[in-house]
Amino acid sequence: MNPSHAARATVLAFLSFSACQTRSSAVETSSNPVAIRTAEVSGSSEGEALRFSAVVQPARQVEVDFKMSGYVRTVAKVGRRLIQEGDRVNDHQVLAEIDKADYEVKVSTATAAVAEAKAGLAQSQLDLRRANTLLQSLATTQAQVDALTTQVSLGEARLARAHSALREASLAYQDSTLRSPMNGTVLKRMVEEGALVGPRYPGFVIADLATVKLVFSVPDYVLPSISVGRSVPAIFDAENLSLSGTVTRIAPVADDKSRTFDIEITLSNDDQSLRPGLVGSVVLSSTSRVPLISVPIDSLVRGKEPRSIAVYTVDDQNRAMLRPVKVVSVARDHVLVEGPLKKGDRVATLGSPLLWNGADVVVIP
Repeated sequence: MNPSHAARATVLAFLSFSACQTRSSAVETSSNPVAIRTAEVSGSSEGEALRFSAVVQPARQVEVDFKMSGYVRTVAKVGRRLIQEGDRVNDHQVLAEIDKADYEVKVSTATAAVAEAKAGLAQSQLDLRRANTLLQSLATTQAQVDALTTQVSLGEARLARAHSALREASLAYQDSTLRSPMNGTVLKRMVEEGALVGPRYPGFVIADLATVKLVFSVPDYVLPSISVGRSVPAIFDAENLSLSGTVTRIAPVADDKSRTFDIEITLSNDDQSLRPGLVGSVVLSSTSRVPLISVPIDSLVRGKEPRSIAVYTVDDQNRAMLRPVKVVSVARDHVLVEGPLKKGDRVATLGSPLLWNGADVVVIP
């Protein structure tokens, strides 16, 4: 779920569920009135509490990828089973290992190359010392000394190159072992023993769930009531929890599509009762100058535009008119919306998915 559209997604999910229980479209040529029930909408007062749907996300989450190629020899185990989603891991704990035979050979080869370069350099240095001694007794020439000096320099370069190759081989050997980058919980394991993997092949997703964040979005007029560092209540009906979190981030720019601002609230989760993906509600007071209208959630229908939402109002001649609305907040069986509605308007509830713009209706008790 995209956190910036949590309230909208909740409503669209409800609409999809409702559509499964009624016919998907009305026959607009029908001359018979549609039987419906209606409800009177109510307005919200300034400062009224607003509930925003929010999604729990880990405060820190890392995808642990392989850096080297090879067949996975072992995957970490808990008891007799392979490590799996929900298991705790420690910082630097081994998660998986690639077959190391090729990398061991490369380390051995590089180690031998270092030894050979050291021996060659030692011999060149010995030859140079002897030549300097002979030069003092005029038993050799300066050209021979200079040539031996060059051989020493070349030997030093060969040794440096051999050390570099050894470090590279050693790093490759170390990187054939996949380790956890932090204390955390396994959210996903994407590798099996015997699998052929390569660089950047995803192995695990690890998250620190000791602290989680709630992500939700608000319209611009709610921003004056929010500030970084402010404590706000968070409610999780499914878990029967009521907690308090701290606002840690307010998006500097609005989302291009929804024109709302993402907000992040951080909560302590030492007992890990809050799991990623859990949906809760954040309660904020409204300082809106835009009139908000409360309508029953079962009055919402799909609008004319893709992913848009609307309601049907019923006029004095018992005709249904489609009115586009924007959902601001969802609270149980009612939603707060913006749109061309006013307090006292009647909206269709039962039977609303069967309506069309201009349909004749008959209101039943």
